[in-house]
Amino acid sequence: MTMSEVPDGDAVGPLPAPAGDTGDQDAGRRPHTFWFRLLGLTPDSPDDELVEDLGGMLKGYYVIAAALSCFFGDRLLGGMPSSDDQAAYDAWMNAHWPAMLAIVVLLPQVPLAAGLAVRWLYLLVKWGYGRWSERARHRRERAAARQLLLTERVNALHRKVGDTRQTLRGMARETEQVAEELETYLQRRLAFLDELTTEVQQREQLAQLTAAQTAAFDQALKRQFGRERRSGFWHQVGFALLAFLLGFLTNWLSDPLLAVIKAWYSR
Repeated sequence: MTMSEVPDGDAVGPLPAPAGDTGDQDAGRRPHTFWFRLLGLTPDSPDDELVEDLGGMLKGYYVIAAALSCFFGDRLLGGMPSSDDQAAYDAWMNAHWPAMLAIVVLLPQVPLAAGLAVRWLYLLVKWGYGRWSERARHRRERAAARQLLLTERVNALHRKVGDTRQTLRGMARETEQVAEELETYLQRRLAFLDELTTEVQQREQLAQLTAAQTAAFDQALKRQFGRERRSGFWHQVGFALLAFLLGFLTNWLSDPLLAVIKAWYSR
């Protein structure tokens, strides 16, 4: 076919797009298709102009929502209590942080409200960091209190163990004293038992003597005691005579001796 034989484009229709251009067209339609599907419309072949109109309308709604968020964010910011009143500030932040997060997400799309979004983001970050710091401080305080309680319990246990140890030592000393006293008492009782056993053995030996042995033993005892009795009698007689002589000599010599002593002193 020559160039003169090429048909007119209006008669034949639009040329088919190259294979590589299809993805670019689909990619260009994806944002509009997203906004189109966001409304629940799923036509088989959506019109480009309709999709563009819907996308523009949704963008307008988005801008309006951002403006309203800016307005209400300003109102919220005006009603926010001061951070000096920590309880009121925490209560207000707990109640409004979802709205603040939504405002932070929406406002950056509006160039004039980006500063407010940054401010709200700063407040959220500051509040979140403050809450995290407070919880960390509470955890540290609880850990310190728990450690103090455990330390007090350990000290009390040590004191109790020390008291118990002293009590046990006292009981051990008392037990030793009682053991010594018991040992002394047992020794005395054993000595008494030994003496009693010896006496019983002697009595048994005496009981085993015959009549002749008993008579001979009695005679020996009589002689022994008689000799001792006689010797004791003569000793008493000798002491009596000696005392008599000493008394006589003292009385006989007392007068001359006293005279001599007086004469010697009278010189």
